[in-house]
This record gives sequence, structure tokens and C-alpha cells, in this order.
Amino acid sequence: MAIEKTQTAASKTKRADFASLEHLFGSKTRSRLLSLFMHHSERKFFVRELSREVGAALHAVRRELDNLEKLMILKSAESTDLNESGKKEKKKFYWIDKNAAIFPELQALVLKAELFIERNLASHIARLGTFYYVALTGRLCGGSDAPVDFFLVGEANSEGLAVFLKHLGDEVGYEINYTILNSQEFMERKALTDRFLFGILEGKKTVLIDRLAELEEKKDSEKK
Repeated sequence: MAIEKTQTAASKTKRADFASLEHLFGSKTRSRLLSLFMHHSERKFFVRELSREVGAALHAVRRELDNLEKLMILKSAESTDLNESGKKEKKKFYWIDKNAAIFPELQALVLKAELFIERNLASHIARLGTFYYVALTGRLCGGSDAPVDFFLVGEANSEGLAVFLKHLGDEVGYEINYTILNSQEFMERKALTDRFLFGILEGKKTVLIDRLAELEEKKDSEKK
């Protein structure tokens, strides 16, 4: 049975040439906050929770939240809870104002920008090898229970892939955990109904490249 290759990328070369919401909104923290609020428009978030979610310092998050509230995109309120010492502590939480005049246009802009980024990612990753399947999973598609953030099937330029994922990690604010299986490993795991593999294939994901049907046909023809 193939051994799982879960790695973290690291390099100091030039950043990859894919777009980010930062270019549209002028601030990495602001773009991450907007994306988070748009994808979770029913939720209310505390400041420290937002800091963890977007991978930014508290002061930067507070500054951008203040800006977005002044623009009447966000609303806020305070609640009083007991801290670990049993003392009352005020906490401020925020949510997106779906009744804001700009909300429909802003939501459409964020989603269209993310779609463009996904297409740009797919185009960039395709130049790094021969892939039958590439998917964003885990934190990269808004989930947290997947064991990896990036899943690939195929053959890659390992150095180029490491550089790419390092830059992607810089964009999103955390190291990208990824798994790459060659075509034989993938087929072996699929035949064994491997729990890890099917957890990825059946879980929440954003598929960038899907040529698995082509791979299946290739393997069938080789058996004949």
C-alpha cells in the first residue's frame, strides 16, 4: 500500500503569479475578513476568533473591522461573559449587514474574484507537472476537518510545487498541508477503498483539475 506523502512547503523564491483579493481590496486582512463574512453571512464572530480565522494580528483585525463598520458593511454589538477568573468581561462581536445597500454587489465581487483566483490557480498548477486531479480541501475551502488543505494526483516538479504552495501559504496566512499521489498510488488506494482517499473525494472541496475518468480509461487500456 502506498505511503501517504503529507508535507509542508518552504522556499524563498519569487511569489507565484496568481491574483489575490488583496489586490482588489488593498489589504490582505481586509480581503480575508470580507471573504470570511461573505461565506458565513449568518454567523457572528468575536474579534479573537476572527484573528485566528484570518491569521492576522489582533490590532490589524480591529483596524479593518472598524473601517468596515464605518463603511456600513459590518455591524457590531457587545456581550458580557465570565472569563477564566470568573470575572465579567465585555466582548465585541461582528457580523455582516446583509441589508447594506452595497451587500449584493460586494458579495458578487468577492465570489467572482475567488472564481478567477481558482481558475488562475488551476492554470498555474497545471504548469508544474501532469495532474489527473487537484482539489482545495480543508482550510482552503472553508473547512477544518480535512487532514490536508491541498490534494493532488499525478506527477509534479517537486521544487516548483513547494515554491507554489509556499506562496499560497503566504497569501492565506498559514502553511499548506498537502498530499500528492502518483497515478498508481491513487488507483491502489481506490481499489482498497482507502479511508483517507475517500474522505477527500467525498468531503468538502473545490476541484481545480479533474481528469480521473481519463486516468481510469488509461489504466483499463493498459490491462488489455
